[in-house]
Amino acid sequence: MAANEMQVGGNHYMKHGKLQHWDVVRHFSLDYFQGQITKYVFRWRDKGGIQDLEKAKHYLDKYIEINQTPADTEETTLAVMSIWYDRMKSIQDSFVWEGSKEGLVMFTCKMCCEKVHAVNPIEAYIQHGDCKPKVSPDNN
Repeated sequence: MAANEMQVGGNHYMKHGKLQHWDVVRHFSLDYFQGQITKYVFRWRDKGGIQDLEKAKHYLDKYIEINQTPADTEETTLAVMSIWYDRMKSIQDSFVWEGSKEGLVMFTCKMCCEKVHAVNPIEAYIQHGDCKPKVSPDNN
């Protein structure tokens, strides 16, 4: 079944035939904010009512704000990238690579010592999730 022939979580886009919101976004090469604004305007009558229009307005207000201060955009982008990099580094530092055998890579969580098969530390984290350190009987 093609993606446009179904909808997960309702039928508010299906009421417009086979046209889905993502088709509009793709056709007009909309950016993230434009996509969010049009999404809420597109569906407001069939899903969220006035609250969807308020969400569209909220995205539009932010879109206007970031386009009025382009100098801040570069600074914000660098700040976000720095936070993202630090988080990814933290995740990578949370796992020890134990080696690979027959195409399987083994990582061990430094906090709880659980072993995880994954292609990289990020995938190991996704599979493992956050954890708390194991409490040894000696620490009670």
